[in-house]
This record gives sequence, structure tokens and C-alpha cells, in this order.
Amino acid sequence: MQVIDRPTVSVVLPTYCRPDLLRLCLSSLLKQTFPASQIIVGRRENDVDSAIVIAEYASQSGGKVRDAIVGPHENLVCSLNAALALTTSQLVALTDDDAEFPSDWLERMVPVFEDATIGGFGGKDLQLLNPGKAEIVGKLQWFGRIIGNHHLVIGHIRDVEVLKGVNCCFRGDELRSIGFDRRLRGAGNVSNWELGVCFAFARRGYRLVLDPSLEIIHHTGPRHDGDTNNRGIFQGPAHSDSVYNETLLIIEHLSKLRKLAFITWSFLVGTASAPGIVQIPRVLMKERDIQSSWKRYFFTTEGRIDAIRAYSLMCIADFFGSSTSK
Repeated sequence: MQVIDRPTVSVVLPTYCRPDLLRLCLSSLLKQTFPASQIIVGRRENDVDSAIVIAEYASQSGGKVRDAIVGPHENLVCSLNAALALTTSQLVALTDDDAEFPSDWLERMVPVFEDATIGGFGGKDLQLLNPGKAEIVGKLQWFGRIIGNHHLVIGHIRDVEVLKGVNCCFRGDELRSIGFDRRLRGAGNVSNWELGVCFAFARRGYRLVLDPSLEIIHHTGPRHDGDTNNRGIFQGPAHSDSVYNETLLIIEHLSKLRKLAFITWSFLVGTASAPGIVQIPRVLMKERDIQSSWKRYFFTTEGRIDAIRAYSLMCIADFFGSSTSK
């Protein structure tokens, strides 16, 4: 693990049809006291409004801002991978087009990587319309439950298992080697992609560190890709994709005993947002609608089953692949 003395940093962000927010984001990135060497925006080729904004800021920045273009029907993971492929810096900071940054955002993140044990560093995404406080943040419990709460975090700097993709930075060579997981599902948005990156860094022996005082403003802009979950409107297929991604990445990461615990817990208990059988009465009381409660349970279960099936098929393929290579 090499110590980085005088690092360069690239910023990677995906965008889709939010030109006003993208303008705010790029403006604050170009006002950093520690300048990024590159700001790469992943966009779909049919997103003309974003292309206009990127071209404007590319001109202002002398080419520091540029886009990485993917097809019109490719999703967020494709945009992230395309943008990442253009980076050359020792560090890569990740964010989203609906974020706004203090001027010392990069300056505060870069020195952390003088500690060779740290692979990733992140902070809080302050959501003005979603206030609250939480001390348990970014944890993977022993039985596989993820506790996020990055937008609510308070307290001290601490090691975590999960950083949030809107406010984080990783070692560039390692991140380029890992990439963003193309197996994950999502028509546009791809929920839980951060888990794949964070778990991969952990498996390589790196620590992930969270500093609650490293705040950005997360405007949580509207989505235009059919995923309105976390925007006030439940969308079943997108929820199924989110649960699929989470389940696949967690099962893959856990030991055999913890895999069994996670599968048992997720189908029997789960959470209010991704309920198992025991949670159904709680969901019904919250939503006060039998049909919507049933839809949430159905699409959660569909995502879980699909992920377990996909993981099982991968294990079978690996087994036969290793057997034939002997």
C-alpha cells in the first residue's frame, strides 16, 4: 500500500437531464481551494441539455471539465465506468450532479490518503428537506443488514463498511482496477452500487473512513429514468432492482454462516422499506393501503429471489470452471 505524497485528484460524476443542478455542481467544483486535475461527467448521448452545460464549463476550465458519453439506454453504472476510464489521477472523488460543495471539499479529503491503510474516505450529504441525527452510520451488521444514514451522521471520525457515492474519494489505481459492477440492475439509476466498491476495497485490506464534518449539500434532484423511489413515489420494478443489487453484493461479500443468517433474516424480517414476512403488519400500518403494502413485499421478495438465483448460478459456473481447469 503506497503512501501518496503529492496526489492529483479526478472528480467523477454521472448526470441525466438535470442541467440546472449540474451547473450548480460544476460551478462549486471549479471553486475548490485544491483544484481537481480532471472533472469527468458521465452522460448519455441523448442528454443534449447536459451536453450544453458541460461544453460551457469545459470552455471556462480550459478543458478540465469534459464528458464521457454512453448510449441513450445505458444506465448509471455505464456512465460511471465510462468516466472512470478517462481518469488518470492518483485519487478519484465520486459525487452526483445534484451535489454542491464547500470550497475546501477536496483539500480536506486528499491528506487523509497519507495513511497507507485508508482506501476510501467520505462524509455527510446534508439533505435540507430530510433532517435528523444518527450515530450508527455506514455499517454492515453481522447478519447482513446495511445501516446507511450518511445524510444524518453526527459524531466523531470513524471506520465504516460503507461510504455514500455522492461524497467520497478512493485510491485511483485501486478503483480503476475494481470498476463499477456491470452485473447490477437499473434502467437508469442503479441503487446500491457503492456496496460493490466499498466491499471490494475491504477485501483488498483497506480501511474506509467517514468524517461527519465533511459536509456537502445534496439537493436530491428529480429522477427522469423511472426510479422515483426515495422521491416520494413507489416504483415496483426499480425497487426490485435495488433489492437485487443489495442482496447480490451482500451475499457475495459474507462468509458462509453469515450468508445463511442474511438470507434467513431478509426473508423472515427485513426492513420497513424492504420487508420480510414479519414486517408486513408494520408496512401496512405505515402505508395504510393493503395493495401498496403487498406490492412492496412482492417486489422486495422478487429482488431477493432473483439475486440468490444469480449468485447460485455464478457459484455453479465457478465450480465447473475450476473443475475443468484442473
